[in-house]
Amino acid sequence: HKVLLFSQFTSVLDILQDYLTYREIYKYERLDGSVRSEERFLAINNFNVNDDTFIFLLSTKAGGVGLNLVAADTVIFYDSDFNPQNDLQAADRCHRIGQKRYNLYFQTIPY
Repeated sequence: HKVLLFSQFTSVLDILQDYLTYREIYKYERLDGSVRSEERFLAINNFNVNDDTFIFLLSTKAGGVGLNLVAADTVIFYDSDFNPQNDLQAADRCHRIGQKRYNLYFQTIPY
C-alpha cells in the first residue's frame, strides 16, 4: 500500500513531516506550492517508482490537480477543503487509468 495524505494547510504538512522525520518509520515525499518544478517532478517520480516511499504529503491545491499517482491506493484527507469538489479532484490522483488496485478513501473528522 501507498498513501496520499492531503491537507489544505502547509503548516499541518510541516507538523506531519516533522513527525515522519522524527519517527523514521516511513519514507515520504512532499509537494506543496513552494516546491520548484524540478523537485516536483523528482518527488512524483520517486513516489511512483520507489517501493520504499510510503507516504506522499500533498497540499490540496498544489497536489490535487494534474498529477498521476497510480502507485497509491489509499487517500487520506487530514482536513477538508471548503469546496468538496477540490477534495474529490484530489482523490482522483490515484483513481486513474492504469490503477490496478482498489482505492481506499479516509477523511478525518474534527471535533
